[in-house]
Amino acid sequence: MKTKGISASLAAATLTAGLLVAGGAGSAQATSAVGGAGSAQAASAAASCDVHIGLTTRRRAVVIGYGSIHSSCPSDSYGSISVQRRSGIRWIDVSTRTVSRGSDHYVQYGCYGEGTHSWRTVIRGFVPDYRTKISNELRFTCPPG
Repeated sequence: MKTKGISASLAAATLTAGLLVAGGAGSAQATSAVGGAGSAQAASAAASCDVHIGLTTRRRAVVIGYGSIHSSCPSDSYGSISVQRRSGIRWIDVSTRTVSRGSDHYVQYGCYGEGTHSWRTVIRGFVPDYRTKISNELRFTCPPG
């Protein structure tokens, strides 16, 4: 009698395992167990799809910034990169250009005669969700024009 009870439990466990692998009841669990490698690859690709920002620098009175959208992002990913100047408590875009995926894109702004300001670079991208990154800040006096 005991043997029969164990056999019934074993048969139920085997049936449940068979349903999970076949995608029957509990197919969500089966998907994560069977498709684990594919899910990990998709998560890895999604994690590397991001916007990147470089250091903001200057050459005399020209503020230079650069950034990119990672090449692993979908082909329809796009964005913009801007040099910004601090004006009181807010930042104003003074030079902007469009960014596509795959390579660094540079943006620059000549600030001759504008006085002393703080400057930075910001990249905004849709990769496919919205992402933004901000560079370091520079504060300097622009030479006269």
